[in-house]
Amino acid sequence: MLARVDALFMLGHQGDQAKNSMLLGHYSAEELAEGASYIIYCLDRDFGIEQKHFSMMSETKIKRGVFDKLLIKAAKIRVFCDAEIMIDAFDYRCEVHGTNFLITAPFPELEKSTRLGYMQNEQAHNRTRLEQQLARNGGATSVFDLADAFFDGGEDFVARRVDHPISRYTFHIPDIPPIRDMFANEAATVEEESYIRAILTSEIIDWNELRRFEALPGVSILDLSRVFRLFLFLARLASRQLSPLLPNDPDIAYRSLVPVFRKDILRQIIGLSVGEDKVTPILDCLVWKTGSKSMYDMQYRPIIEAGNFYAAPMHLAGMTNWYRNLAFLNKNRVIQDIGHDTASRALASLLQKKSELVRGEYETEIDGEKIELDAIFRFGEFLFIFECKHSLLPCNPHELRTSFKGVNKGAEQLSRARRLISRLGNEVELYRRLGWKVAPSKKIVTCVVSCNGMFSGLRIGGNPVRRWAELANMIETGIVNSANIIATPGDNGLDIKAVGWTSRCLWNGPDLTAQFLHDYLEGDTLRDAMFDAMVEHSRSFDLGERRLVFKSYALDVQAASEAFAALPGSFVTTSENLT
Repeated sequence: MLARVDALFMLGHQGDQAKNSMLLGHYSAEELAEGASYIIYCLDRDFGIEQKHFSMMSETKIKRGVFDKLLIKAAKIRVFCDAEIMIDAFDYRCEVHGTNFLITAPFPELEKSTRLGYMQNEQAHNRTRLEQQLARNGGATSVFDLADAFFDGGEDFVARRVDHPISRYTFHIPDIPPIRDMFANEAATVEEESYIRAILTSEIIDWNELRRFEALPGVSILDLSRVFRLFLFLARLASRQLSPLLPNDPDIAYRSLVPVFRKDILRQIIGLSVGEDKVTPILDCLVWKTGSKSMYDMQYRPIIEAGNFYAAPMHLAGMTNWYRNLAFLNKNRVIQDIGHDTASRALASLLQKKSELVRGEYETEIDGEKIELDAIFRFGEFLFIFECKHSLLPCNPHELRTSFKGVNKGAEQLSRARRLISRLGNEVELYRRLGWKVAPSKKIVTCVVSCNGMFSGLRIGGNPVRRWAELANMIETGIVNSANIIATPGDNGLDIKAVGWTSRCLWNGPDLTAQFLHDYLEGDTLRDAMFDAMVEHSRSFDLGERRLVFKSYALDVQAASEAFAALPGSFVTTSENLT
């Protein structure tokens, strides 16, 4: 199971929901990894996984598709569990239509806001990959380029065929000063820079705050990034040797794909990147021990320990979102270490550029009730109140519940604050405490800020939910960009061009106005442009005589582009072609 899924990650497997759910190609690599994790957990729970199993490989059954069928069934079980959570936690409905069980949202905006959140996060991820390629094209150091140079210059030393006790390829990295310097050097590669930048963006922190943070006892983010570099390097070596073998000699390719290390050997390899005192806590967060009562998830703890050995799927380990997974499993994030909400701090800082009447993280008591306001902002004739919710980006419906509870709690807090402040005389008293010499506002406008981008566009109890990145952009620039990004193979990797680039400032003037901010939050103009461009889309799963069908939405990109073009605003830039 480990070898089959690691091969899918190595090959960059992409799911296509238009394909039949009985086919492996219907599912993403991540969905198949969830299914495989469940199978491995059940195997260990019911039979027990031992170190002797690490030397066994059923290549024939992999080639015959036996394990693919198991992966598909396990993925369907996970989907069934997802449906249960959606019905239980989000009030989705299960309607019976003949042999179909149709899972639908209680109202369309809920499903649209969820899908849009994932789409926009995937779009941000794709933009990061394009930036990495552009940086590589410009000569920046990439861990993949380092691995390619090492592989091409290593002849038979790097990838060595071993025929005892079974035929397989092993990979060797000499413990010599130049190699140690490659992995221990603090000069980040393109991949690490992107990874660190993503943490800074998602946690809304600065570099110094991240550098001081200990992700694990005695282990910094820079330490983790160097181990991340090491696993990416090893995965690239394996890919160079084994990818060409999969079509013609899959037996030896699969046998070689998941190396099994003696514990001391893997510790020594990780020690190429970090000091010996940091190896144990790093392994503790990456390793799942057989016999454990906890569920196995290869995307969180990819390495399996049994006896005196580790089975280490390198592509899974190299592609793991280390920071997010550590934060989720250990409940340890930079924002908790800092001791205050970084989103409310960043929001208050942005608003202070527009008006002096701003207060972040403000607490007071009104009519005997305590209220806590992440950001309060008097701008023009309006009083704006923001509540920031900063959950980790969810990877499945189980984790999505945390974000949903957060935005609902934020809406409840805002509704209560608005009710209290609106009472006769309370708004004047609030301004007195804040030291603001202004008359009562024309209207109190509220907003739940979703820092992970989920549920943006919802309106809960009259309170709009907005994605942090979008809200910040509307306050700071008001500019919306659209383009068709085209990537084609070139001499130095990919040539990337943006065709039909358009920049439009929705402010329709030189500065942010109170009326624009009011209309953006209360009028839902930008949200409607996206929601109206979403079309109904169903995803179905064959379950024997029954079919499980999820009613959802997909984005019509052309319709979205046309909707943006119709938004009121002034053009900033138009170009047929930008490189």
